Amino acid sequence: VHAQPAPMQIDSDAMQALFPSKEQHKRDDWLQILRDAEFDQISDLASLTDQEWASLGLPLAVQRALRSAASMAPAAVTSEFPEESVSQVDIVVMDISSSMRARSRIDPDKTREDVSKLLFHLLVDKMVTLEVSHALGIVPFGRDISQVPVTRQYERFHDHLGRLDANQPRTRLFDAIT
Repeated sequence: VHAQPAPMQIDSDAMQALFPSKEQHKRDDWLQILRDAEFDQISDLASLTDQEWASLGLPLAVQRALRSAASMAPAAVTSEFPEESVSQVDIVVMDISSSMRARSRIDPDKTREDVSKLLFHLLVDKMVTLEVSHALGIVPFGRDISQVPVTRQYERFHDHLGRLDANQPRTRLFDAIT
């Protein structure tokens, strides 16, 4: 296992270090926004898209400081296994158009979005169980198409997948896969 510095937690100490001249109540408000979005470590912010940053509702100066800190932060160690070469890269292309909010034919109690996320979470869990040396990426598409960087950190993939929301008005599948 490769030794890495401990990841920087998103907590009041981190907010104090990043924004020493800002008022405590503002830092607390920004921290709450990040906690509500279930971010635990500064490195978790590194692969957010511009759209995801905008959806957080943080002031632009706060976003810039957090982006800078995230780009320099060590990532969390997500595996106890020695680093080995990647044998395969799997890219998940996921529809996040509003049609995914329709009820699933597989499980009428869930939406198509719920079933798709469950399927992809199970895929990753199996990869971890089998100790497969794959890397993962995700390309969410609807009206907009974005790409989450390819990673071997399965928890980061789980986090990105969990934050996707089927709320876009169009489906651009062809554009997403080309």
